[in-house]
Amino acid sequence: MKLTNKQLKQIIKKELSNTLNESMHSPAHGALVQLITSGPEGLNHALYTFDQVKGTGLLQPFEEDHIQRLSDYANASYRHKFL
Repeated sequence: MKLTNKQLKQIIKKELSNTLNESMHSPAHGALVQLITSGPEGLNHALYTFDQVKGTGLLQPFEEDHIQRLSDYANASYRHKFL
């Protein structure tokens, strides 16, 4: 897959934005991210926990969005590794 300069700039901009926002994340968000990135079992535990806290106000809407996107990516990544 070949990236264009425009795509690369978008990726860098998005990652920079994510990095700058990391300091604004709640402890619950950090715990879920750690679980998701620990492996397939951690992902399953994080998804269960996320379903329990989603919409309760424990996580900010941008954090919920981030957890959802990260879990989708991790799920695809873990499935790909086992194929």
